[in-house]
Amino acid sequence: MKNEIAAVVFFFTRLVRKHDKLKKEAVERFAEKLTLILQEKYKNHWYPEKPSKGQAYRCIRVNKFQRVDPDVLKACENSCILYSDLGLPKELTLWVDPCEVCCRYGEKNNAFIVASFESEDENKDEISKKVTRALDKVTSDYHSGSSSSDEETSKEVEVKPNSVTATPSPVYQISELIFPPLPMWHPLPRKKPGMYRGNGHQSHYPPPVPFGYPNQGRKNKPYRPIPVTWVPPPGMHCDRNHWINPHMLAPH
Repeated sequence: MKNEIAAVVFFFTRLVRKHDKLKKEAVERFAEKLTLILQEKYKNHWYPEKPSKGQAYRCIRVNKFQRVDPDVLKACENSCILYSDLGLPKELTLWVDPCEVCCRYGEKNNAFIVASFESEDENKDEISKKVTRALDKVTSDYHSGSSSSDEETSKEVEVKPNSVTATPSPVYQISELIFPPLPMWHPLPRKKPGMYRGNGHQSHYPPPVPFGYPNQGRKNKPYRPIPVTWVPPPGMHCDRNHWINPHMLAPH
């Protein structure tokens, strides 16, 4: 376990020195604190007979969902330095497993082996050389600090103008498609009783309502005609109980 932790510490110290923000004493103090923290964390989660067991627990990871690794942050606090002064990439993953330490820059890039061990007898110089060779093989794109999320953001910005220039399709509401608007109608003005005239005679009946317009009259009040007094024609005599036609009384 000590070789694997030493490889991780050498890896971080190389990155910090490339950033050139901290002094040599601060880098050494950080390396010492990080070594103690990882030893304490891995001692009960180390399985040489099954290296993949506990891999997620031992993983050191920084990405857009976890901007700061808690173990690295604790080492910074214990060594009295700022986490931002380390100059770590935006996306970095380190798998610390028995006999092998692997790394990946960016969530979409391929992983590479930082150091592999066949025995526990290797010294620090050999471990440092392995870590240095592994870092030298990594291209400058990996060290630029660009992340896959930044690339996706730039692609989205390029695609958005095309969507704006596209011809917008007409928008219809559901109510317009299912229920067409009804035609507007205006009721006839009301007239006073007895004002409807036709053919020179007064009529108490209103004119017929045109088709399509509601009847504005009172439906619950029946029509009652005005009573007319009957007057006998000239030549007829009548009393209270009967009437007499003078032509019927003339002799034949």
